[in-house]
Amino acid sequence: MAAPLIPLSQQIPTGNSLYESYYKQVDPAYTGRVGASEAALFLKKSGLSDIILGKIWDLADPEGKGFLDKQPTVNWVVPVADKMRFDEIFLKTDLDLDGYVSGQEVKEIFMHSGLTQNLLAHIWALADTRQTGKLSKDQFALAMYFIQQKVSKGIDPPQVLSPDMVPPSERGTPGPDSSGSLGSGEFTGVKELDDISQEIAQLQREKYSLEQDIREKEEAIRQKTSEVQELQNDLDRETSSLQELEAQKQDAQDRLDEMDQQKAKLRDMLSDVRQKCQD
Repeated sequence: MAAPLIPLSQQIPTGNSLYESYYKQVDPAYTGRVGASEAALFLKKSGLSDIILGKIWDLADPEGKGFLDKQPTVNWVVPVADKMRFDEIFLKTDLDLDGYVSGQEVKEIFMHSGLTQNLLAHIWALADTRQTGKLSKDQFALAMYFIQQKVSKGIDPPQVLSPDMVPPSERGTPGPDSSGSLGSGEFTGVKELDDISQEIAQLQREKYSLEQDIREKEEAIRQKTSEVQELQNDLDRETSSLQELEAQKQDAQDRLDEMDQQKAKLRDMLSDVRQKCQD
């Protein structure tokens, strides 16, 4: 009979013998991998809903390989339960569905925490590990975790990220150092920087408008060019018709000249006949 799953609230160190007994049930041949179907049959014993289990699977298999390796769970400071809750908030906040949230999109959520603008700006800088001015789903979860820690437990965010704070999706890829910097986030809490951010947004809108005008003018030019080409085609057709008429005119003239010559010959023959009749 399969060993029952322990409650999620109970902490078990990595490498615990109970984990090993669980793993033996889903991978009795010790292949080092657990497929999705085997994992699903086993995890349903927990009593959790399919939706929750699906989210847990997505977190465990972020690369979408379709199987799990036998390796220690990635150590991240953000608990799984909190991550799922933050992900739901992220999906509701990502209004343009581009997979990122801007400072403007999260400003209301951040300010609702009651933390000072300077502290929120520091949290943004920590989470914006790439200094792109926007947060991915994992970066947003990290920022929300720091806010939650400060609001509920009074724990200040660090000055720099420790290795276990770096989002798993960001690990192993070099990026700019976020220490001691506000980064380039749109949300800073500093009026001067927010004003600059708004100016940048305005310039981007103006750029988009100019690009739209250029596209419209290019389309108008293409239409005019098409019209000119059509007129040129009409002119070529008329020229060709005129040349044909000129050729027909020349042919008619040649025939008239030939008939004049025949008429002159007939006149000469008639004159000769009259002359003979008189003789």
